[in-house]
Amino acid sequence: MNSQHQTVKFFCANALHQKIKNDINQLPQPAAVSLLEALLNILKQDLQQQVLTKLSLALVALALHFTSFDGQLQPLLLDNAAFLSLPQAAALEFFLLLPQEWDRWSLTKTR
Repeated sequence: MNSQHQTVKFFCANALHQKIKNDINQLPQPAAVSLLEALLNILKQDLQQQVLTKLSLALVALALHFTSFDGQLQPLLLDNAAFLSLPQAAALEFFLLLPQEWDRWSLTKTR
Protein backbone atom coordinates (compact mmCIF):
# COMPACT_ATOMS: atom_id res chain seq x y z
CA MET A 1 0.00 0.00 0.00
CA ASN A 2 2.85 2.41 0.72
CA SER A 3 4.01 2.01 -2.87
CA GLN A 4 0.53 2.84 -4.17
CA HIS A 5 0.39 5.88 -1.89
CA GLN A 6 3.72 7.13 -3.28
CA THR A 7 2.48 6.56 -6.84
CA VAL A 8 -0.60 8.66 -6.15
CA LYS A 9 1.54 11.42 -4.62
CA PHE A 10 3.82 11.40 -7.66
CA PHE A 11 0.85 11.50 -10.04
CA CYS A 12 -0.62 14.47 -8.16
CA ALA A 13 2.71 16.30 -8.06
CA ASN A 14 3.22 15.71 -11.76
CA ALA A 15 -0.30 16.90 -12.60
CA LEU A 16 0.22 20.05 -10.51
CA HIS A 17 3.53 20.76 -12.22
CA GLN A 18 2.06 20.34 -15.70
CA LYS A 19 -0.99 22.46 -14.87
CA ILE A 20 1.13 25.30 -13.49
CA LYS A 21 3.60 25.08 -16.35
CA ASN A 22 0.95 25.09 -19.08
CA ASP A 23 -2.08 26.93 -17.68
CA ILE A 24 -0.92 29.32 -14.95
CA ASN A 25 -1.89 32.36 -17.04
CA GLN A 26 -5.55 31.34 -16.70
CA LEU A 27 -5.37 31.71 -12.92
CA PRO A 28 -6.07 35.15 -11.39
CA GLN A 29 -3.10 36.65 -9.53
CA PRO A 30 -4.65 36.28 -6.02
CA ALA A 31 -5.32 32.59 -6.71
CA ALA A 32 -1.72 32.13 -7.89
CA VAL A 33 -0.51 33.63 -4.61
CA SER A 34 -2.75 31.23 -2.66
CA LEU A 35 -1.39 28.35 -4.74
CA LEU A 36 2.14 29.47 -3.89
CA GLU A 37 1.37 29.42 -0.16
CA ALA A 38 -0.18 25.95 -0.41
CA LEU A 39 2.77 24.62 -2.41
CA LEU A 40 5.28 26.02 0.08
CA ASN A 41 3.39 24.30 2.92
CA ILE A 42 3.39 20.97 1.07
CA LEU A 43 7.14 21.26 0.46
CA LYS A 44 7.72 21.35 4.22
CA GLN A 45 6.60 17.73 4.49
CA ASP A 46 8.91 14.73 4.36
CA LEU A 47 8.63 13.77 0.68
CA GLN A 48 10.00 11.01 -1.51
CA GLN A 49 12.72 12.38 -3.85
CA GLN A 50 10.65 12.01 -7.04
CA VAL A 51 7.69 13.82 -5.48
CA LEU A 52 10.00 16.52 -4.11
CA THR A 53 11.46 17.07 -7.57
CA LYS A 54 8.05 17.39 -9.24
CA LEU A 55 6.77 19.78 -6.57
CA SER A 56 9.97 21.80 -6.84
CA LEU A 57 9.46 22.00 -10.59
CA ALA A 58 5.95 23.29 -9.89
CA LEU A 59 7.38 25.92 -7.55
CA VAL A 60 9.95 26.96 -10.15
CA ALA A 61 7.21 27.27 -12.79
CA LEU A 62 5.21 29.44 -10.43
CA ALA A 63 8.26 31.58 -9.66
CA LEU A 64 8.90 32.05 -13.38
CA HIS A 65 5.27 33.10 -13.78
CA PHE A 66 5.76 35.78 -11.14
CA THR A 67 8.69 37.23 -13.11
CA SER A 68 6.09 38.36 -15.66
CA PHE A 69 4.89 40.94 -13.13
CA ASP A 70 7.38 43.69 -12.35
CA GLY A 71 8.64 43.50 -8.80
CA GLN A 72 6.48 40.52 -7.78
CA LEU A 73 9.04 37.72 -7.49
CA GLN A 74 10.93 39.07 -4.51
CA PRO A 75 8.01 39.95 -2.20
CA LEU A 76 5.88 36.95 -3.17
CA LEU A 77 8.60 34.30 -3.05
CA LEU A 78 12.12 35.33 -2.14
CA ASP A 79 11.11 37.35 0.93
CA ASN A 80 8.32 34.94 1.88
CA ALA A 81 8.85 33.45 5.35
CA ALA A 82 7.47 30.09 4.21
CA PHE A 83 10.00 29.99 1.35
CA LEU A 84 12.86 31.02 3.64
CA SER A 85 11.97 28.23 6.08
CA LEU A 86 11.82 25.40 3.52
CA PRO A 87 13.71 22.26 4.50
CA GLN A 88 17.21 22.15 3.11
CA ALA A 89 16.38 19.40 0.59
CA ALA A 90 13.47 21.39 -0.86
CA ALA A 91 15.45 24.63 -1.05
CA LEU A 92 18.39 22.90 -2.74
CA GLU A 93 16.08 21.19 -5.22
CA PHE A 94 14.45 24.53 -6.10
CA PHE A 95 17.78 26.27 -6.69
CA LEU A 96 19.14 23.32 -8.64
CA LEU A 97 16.15 23.27 -11.00
CA LEU A 98 15.71 27.04 -11.37
CA PRO A 99 18.51 27.70 -13.91
CA GLN A 100 17.52 24.70 -16.05
CA GLU A 101 13.88 25.73 -16.16
CA TRP A 102 14.82 29.39 -16.72
CA ASP A 103 16.64 28.37 -19.90
CA ARG A 104 13.65 26.36 -21.12
CA TRP A 105 11.18 29.09 -20.14
CA SER A 106 13.26 31.80 -21.83
CA LEU A 107 13.45 29.80 -25.06
CA THR A 108 9.72 29.12 -25.22
CA LYS A 109 8.86 32.70 -24.30
CA THR A 110 10.88 34.09 -27.21
CA ARG A 111 9.18 31.81 -29.72
